[in-house]
Amino acid sequence: MNSARASAPRGNAATWIAALLAAAAGAWVFRGSLPYFFAQDDYLGLARARGIAPALTGPWRWIPGQAYFALMRPFGLASAAPYHAVSLAAHALCAALLALWLARRLGAPAGLAGAGYFAAHPSLYTALYSVSGIGEILASLFVVATLLFFSRADRLRWAAVLTFAAALLSKESVLLLPLALPALPATGAATPPSDRRLMLVLGALSVAMAVALFASDVFAVRSGIGAGAAYAISFGPHVFTNAATYVGWAAQPWLALAHGFEDAVEPQLFPVAAIAALLVLAGMAWPRWRRAGGAAGAALFLLLIAPVLPLAHHTYHYYLDAPLIGAALAIAALFASAFGAAREGRAAWAVGIGAAALFASNGAAFVHTIETHPFTDPRLRADALVDRALIAERITNGLAAARLPEGTAVAFWSPWALIEQARAGGTASPSESYAEFNVRAALMDGLAVRVLFPNLGAVSFLHQYRTPPPPARVALYEANGTLRVMEPAAVDSILAAHPIPGARP
Repeated sequence: MNSARASAPRGNAATWIAALLAAAAGAWVFRGSLPYFFAQDDYLGLARARGIAPALTGPWRWIPGQAYFALMRPFGLASAAPYHAVSLAAHALCAALLALWLARRLGAPAGLAGAGYFAAHPSLYTALYSVSGIGEILASLFVVATLLFFSRADRLRWAAVLTFAAALLSKESVLLLPLALPALPATGAATPPSDRRLMLVLGALSVAMAVALFASDVFAVRSGIGAGAAYAISFGPHVFTNAATYVGWAAQPWLALAHGFEDAVEPQLFPVAAIAALLVLAGMAWPRWRRAGGAAGAALFLLLIAPVLPLAHHTYHYYLDAPLIGAALAIAALFASAFGAAREGRAAWAVGIGAAALFASNGAAFVHTIETHPFTDPRLRADALVDRALIAERITNGLAAARLPEGTAVAFWSPWALIEQARAGGTASPSESYAEFNVRAALMDGLAVRVLFPNLGAVSFLHQYRTPPPPARVALYEANGTLRVMEPAAVDSILAAHPIPGARP
């Protein structure tokens, strides 16, 4: 045994060191999510847990859409920090378990490199910064747990049935995972022979979920969804452009080379995707990488991204959450293949820690850039997610300070939006501005007010002002959510003295 190999951490301790470092990287990169408030789709989950919106009764995303919000209800609504903390902890745990799974096959340094790539990838930004993104995180966590249980030599490997069922109940896009299991690399002497019965049971779970989703007509798949609908599914050129974009995002996580962070097809990354595909194909000719699991990792990535490729109008970064597990395997296999017999030596550890640190530092800088980049209106953030969370928090504080009587209806209106429209075009537009749409989206068309202030009455959004009947109040808001609540008579008096073009129909 050479001295370099002897001086490096070994065995079970090394595996746990890799797991802890991967978890720390994930928590550090996305720690900025903790202070933000609820926004957008979060309110639907909160409403289901409080009986304001219909509960989910079928299998479609039942864990993150129903069970999770019900379990979190005791934490209240004063802050979203407990929800963000759970998301961050679940992501860190997923990274740690991924490092364990990779380390047991390929060595702890390789496991750290692969799991570090996953933990810090900026594509997971929306999943971590949105409370309702917990579904993506839980699906990935349960997928990794399934891989860990599946690789066991004892009866506990059958726990993979439970964890895979949980993954399916978190996000249906993991349906094809069982197809990847036969190709995954073995742990070594402790790995049991392939258990066809277990794979058949897992495959049966996938078929059962697919049948259940089809029968319940999720997103109108069975009855026929319109081509213009948000979740329209079709098989055209967009399947290939989506695939190229996802591969490009996975292969190019570096801030210095980024063109932006829009959730849309990104043609600038097609050359990156082509190079990545060619490298994978070339790697197939390298037996050491192929045997280590490189090809299996590429297949796992493709199988976990394939279900979302036919979505004609949705190309979202956070759809990469589970597929990046496959990419992490391919990277770890490359690392282990490069070091060969010395893959757990001191040099391997130095490179593994360096790679994880590089992924983490780049991820933290990338995430901070997305989070803080200003909009064209300097009062707003370019990223709609954090922008709307800040808007919702300001509006919540303004309504709370108003101490409105029980049953009071609230009409939201922004005279400043009309003034800005008039300044820009000479006359106010009959349709709402982006600022008005942005506030309405932040409050999910008023559902947020019903959730946060269940004692209040009806909620409406006005573009042109109409005097609401008493005892309603008018909530006058600015683009950033700053709010003042007034009596309708006071608003009428102000408009009479200082008319606003287009204020009244």
